[in-house]
Amino acid sequence: MEGYYGFGIDVRARNSWNHYPPTTQLALNVHALNPMTILEDESASDYFNPGVFIIGNHADELTPWIPVISTLCDASGYLSIPCCSWAFDVKYDRSSMVAFPIPTDDFAESLNLGGDGSHKSSYSMYRIWLASLSLYCGWKVECEVLRIPSTRNWAVVGELINSIFFLYGVDSFEWRLGRTRLDTLADEQALANVRGIIEEVKMRGFFKTRKPEGNANDH
Repeated sequence: MEGYYGFGIDVRARNSWNHYPPTTQLALNVHALNPMTILEDESASDYFNPGVFIIGNHADELTPWIPVISTLCDASGYLSIPCCSWAFDVKYDRSSMVAFPIPTDDFAESLNLGGDGSHKSSYSMYRIWLASLSLYCGWKVECEVLRIPSTRNWAVVGELINSIFFLYGVDSFEWRLGRTRLDTLADEQALANVRGIIEEVKMRGFFKTRKPEGNANDH
C-alpha cells in the first residue's frame, strides 16, 4: 500500500488480511518455511530473491533464522522484531545457550537496549544473543525500539557494511544489489558460519517445519 513491492507470508491467513485492498491481499500468502532448505524450495523462490529486505515480525521459532536466511539469500538487510525467545530448534535458555563471539566488552551497551542498564533480563539477554548471531552471520547490527502496540517492541536491524543499491525503474520498484564489500573473505566466512549452523541443526534433528493452516491459496 505504501508503494513497496514484496510479499507477506504466514502459516495461516489472518483476519486483518481482509481489510487490505485486493492488490495487497494478492501478495499475502499462507506458507510454512523450512529455513534449512530455503534455497531449494521452489515455492519460496519468489520471496527471497537477492537484494530482498526481510522483515520478521514476531516470527516465533523462525526469529533466530532471520539473519541466517538473509545471508543465504544475499539479502540487502533485515529487520527482526523478536517476541518468544527461540533458538534454532529449542526454546532459548540463557543458562545453557552457546554464545557467539562479540567484538568488544561494551557490545551490549552499544545496542541501545534500554531498561536498567544491567542487560540481565531474559529478554535483554535474548536480544544480545540475536545481535551476536547477526555478527556471526556477517551483518552490522543495531537495536531500536519501535512505536508499536506491543511489549515486545524492540527491533534487531541487520545491514551490510559496504553495499550499494541501484534502483531500476521507479514505477516497478525493482531493486538490484551491487556488491562493494571490501573484505571478500569476511563474506565467505559468514556464509561458512551459516552453513555450519544449518548442518548442526540438521544433525540434531529437532527442528520441525510447521504445517500451513488452512488453504494455501486463501488470501
